[in-house]
Amino acid sequence: MPSQLDKAKTKLVIAEPFYATIILNLKPHLVTNANPMFGGQEVKTLATNGTDLVVNTDYFDALPLSRAITVLKHEALHVALMHPFRRGARTPTNWNKAGDYVINDILNKEGADIGKDWLLSSAFSNMSTEQVYAQLPPEPPGGGSGGSGG
Repeated sequence: MPSQLDKAKTKLVIAEPFYATIILNLKPHLVTNANPMFGGQEVKTLATNGTDLVVNTDYFDALPLSRAITVLKHEALHVALMHPFRRGARTPTNWNKAGDYVINDILNKEGADIGKDWLLSSAFSNMSTEQVYAQLPPEPPGGGSGGSGG
């Protein structure tokens, strides 16, 4: 029986080859809630560094298929928009949040299945990640480790 990840990837290949091409070129790493670590980072959902795709299967398998597809598209857009490579000296958590606002705006306009708790604000519509980042409040000292999770 195909996994939720296999089903979501197959749907992307058939219906959305742009996203599929990116996702299929990332090296998959599966983690679970029991062992959520990848490279010293905890992954509760999904994350990418531009070359790897880390999937917490406990989280991913519990999603409806339409949301699972959106989550993969979200990670693909982090890569397509070069978020892991453009961060520079910016704080990781706020850079990831800024990227999430930009990506979720794009996906929302596409009619994707966006989660209610996802970072989405009309105030950031049509803005670049740098523009959104500049408007976010400063990250507290010792802020999170960042990453590019959804």
